[in-house]
Amino acid sequence: MDRSHAANARRKRSCKMANTVLLESRSFRPFKSSEEYLWAMKEDLAEWLNGLYPELYMNVNNFMDRLDTGVALCRELFIR
Repeated sequence: MDRSHAANARRKRSCKMANTVLLESRSFRPFKSSEEYLWAMKEDLAEWLNGLYPELYMNVNNFMDRLDTGVALCRELFIR
């Protein structure tokens, strides 16, 4: 391998490495417990579903009860 070819190969390798981003590996856990996480998910989903179907009158406290049988949601989906 001649010098110019070796230099080109080194430049290509360094360009590839220049585009590489190294990320720090760390765990991301914004909630202290699974119960806190579940509460946040129910809150977000209730808000989202209320935006789509305001007639459901859903909130975090009645989220599971309103979706328990699926009747309320199916009624909203098929009546429209």
